[in-house]
Amino acid sequence: MSVDERLAYAEIYENLANQKEINNGQRAAWLAFGRYAGKTRLTPDEARRLKEDVGTARGAASGYRFNTPGLQDRLIRLGAVPGKITYPPGRGANDLCDPPK
Repeated sequence: MSVDERLAYAEIYENLANQKEINNGQRAAWLAFGRYAGKTRLTPDEARRLKEDVGTARGAASGYRFNTPGLQDRLIRLGAVPGKITYPPGRGANDLCDPPK
């Protein structure tokens, strides 16, 4: 494997690790909204917290906009492009881990 390929893979792994952190942040931000479920009015403190939670959710969402294009570009450079999933003969998505037939 060439140095360029190794660097490309390293960048992909870095992007994937970053994507995992972005996902965790997004999940936490959306879970925080649960504290407002069913409320028809917010106290001033809850309104302040909601504003902070919205900012956190927006920040996490912006991570996708910045991380995803770089990840896609690096995958394409290595020839890993989305397409039709193919399975070994006689296999499908639900039996890949089964013993050989």
